Amino acid sequence: MTDRKTIDQISSDDLDQLYEQLAAEQADNTALRRQLLHCPHRDARARAEARLPRIEALADEHPAGIDTALILEALDEQEQP
Repeated sequence: MTDRKTIDQISSDDLDQLYEQLAAEQADNTALRRQLLHCPHRDARARAEARLPRIEALADEHPAGIDTALILEALDEQEQP
């Protein structure tokens, strides 16, 4: 276990160092959040979720089973403007 200083033992230099560490961690956190917002996997997930209703509709239309080619064709139709 690390021995910690009491409040009376902390110098202004120690406090400055802690604030510098905090600022660096906050900057790292901000950078990671920005990267997450621009993550390509978020877009892929949104596209996949948008396609689910069409796949479910195909399953309802073909209760005996859906051919993979039919699914791919339906998904291709959705991506065309």
